[in-house]
Formats: sequence, structure tokens, C-alpha cells
Amino acid sequence: MPRALLTDRERDVISDPENVPAGTRTSLMSRIESKIEVMAEDAKLLRENNPELAKDLHEAVCRQEFDERADNLEAELEEVKRRLEEIETGSDSEGRDGT
Repeated sequence: MPRALLTDRERDVISDPENVPAGTRTSLMSRIESKIEVMAEDAKLLRENNPELAKDLHEAVCRQEFDERADNLEAELEEVKRRLEEIETGSDSEGRDGT
């Protein structure tokens, strides 16, 4: 698999940080932060010079988070609908007769 942001070692450390000395973790995280800064510069370069590739990058990085947020919103909406239905039918937990 081609490398994007993380090396195989970095992936291993992030996946299982408890089995890595603290100094190694700290150094590795610092290196990743530096890579993210460079990636931000690369993203800006793409936005300015090749918007289509910039869009592809954005979708690749953000798609899963967007999907997870959409799923959470759908679940919350269903819960609100359920509660509203309980209120409308008078079967809410506090009762409708004030007792």
C-alpha cells in the first residue's frame, strides 16, 4: 500500500500506544504534527492550482467523518420523533394529568 501521511511504524504506534515507550510516542506524534502542517500547505497549493484534486483530497479526508455525523443526526432525529410522538399521544413519562 502506498504511504500517504503515516508510515507503517506510525500506524502501529497509534494503534497500540501502550506498547511503546513514552519518549518514542512523543517523538512520533511531533513528527506527525509536522507532516500535518506540510499537508495543509499542500492542500492550499492544490486549492490554488488544481481545485479538482483539492476537492478529491477533501472528500477522501472528510467523507467518513461526514458519514458518521449524518448517521448520528439521523439517530437523534429518530429519538426526537419518538419523544414528540409520546408527547402527542399522551404517553410521555411524566404523564398528561399533572400527577
